[in-house]
Amino acid sequence: MLYVVKAELARTAGELERHEGVLIAGVLDVRRAFATARKRQSTGYAGAGVEWASPSRCPTALELGNRLSDCALAVLAASAGWEGNDLAIAVAIALAESGGQVDALSFNPNGTSDEGLWQINSVHGNPVSCTLDPKCNADLAFALYESDGRSFGSWTTYEAGRHLAFLERARAALTLGPPAVTWICPVDPPHRLSDDFGAPRYGGGYHPHAGNDIFAPVGTPVRAPFAGVAVEAPSELGGLGVRVEGAFGYVYNAHLSRYGALGPVPAGAIIGYVGNSGNAATTAPHDHFEWHPDYGEAVDPFTHLLAAC
Repeated sequence: MLYVVKAELARTAGELERHEGVLIAGVLDVRRAFATARKRQSTGYAGAGVEWASPSRCPTALELGNRLSDCALAVLAASAGWEGNDLAIAVAIALAESGGQVDALSFNPNGTSDEGLWQINSVHGNPVSCTLDPKCNADLAFALYESDGRSFGSWTTYEAGRHLAFLERARAALTLGPPAVTWICPVDPPHRLSDDFGAPRYGGGYHPHAGNDIFAPVGTPVRAPFAGVAVEAPSELGGLGVRVEGAFGYVYNAHLSRYGALGPVPAGAIIGYVGNSGNAATTAPHDHFEWHPDYGEAVDPFTHLLAAC
């Protein structure tokens, strides 16, 4: 399957011509990567006790606007040579790095670029026609993994734990089952849920309420409802706020009295404490809780909260 490099993302014709002749530097011997991948190609997930769908059953990048489905990404990683638990980690890293976007391209301050599904750095000298091709990018990534002693040390996403938010989704792709979106209640008891999504709010000018308020005493722990990365998100209206960014979207908690754990967090980690900071100074202490599935607009989280709390 051919993937055309978008003109605006490609280097000049002269650069491409020069890069085409560059061999994979040092340990990135692409011939070794291809040979290893061919030897290890399999339609079964070793040790998982489940059968793969054939690649033909997975939506391709051409069908998804140049983004691979999770299923296709998992098949690609398996064909490159990953097995067992490391196969799930490899898929999670690709989801965290590129979201499955075949032509993902980002530029670094040092003049290098990170390219393709596993964001292979241009310092290795690979031609863009390879790094922006799904199969070639997967083989390069597997060669990096092998050269590092079968570890993922070359990816800062792995070292920082940012891939952890995508592991459940990756494992679901491996078993071909739908990923379960299950939450832990974000506020410890005693608390009271308010079904007030869309209600009028006037602080900072009229706007519909973008979440649900969870009322609880000041200092009540606020928890990550799912595994992800907790990030400070303060604002004038929300006061002290924290986003938890996970595999299926993010939640936003506002009006906290103080922060808890930040960075990669498991489900249930304390990320803050209930308060009334921001424009909630005259209201009862509460956690303003928003749910943004797929990193889009806020939707009513009440049914999730009822199930979890």
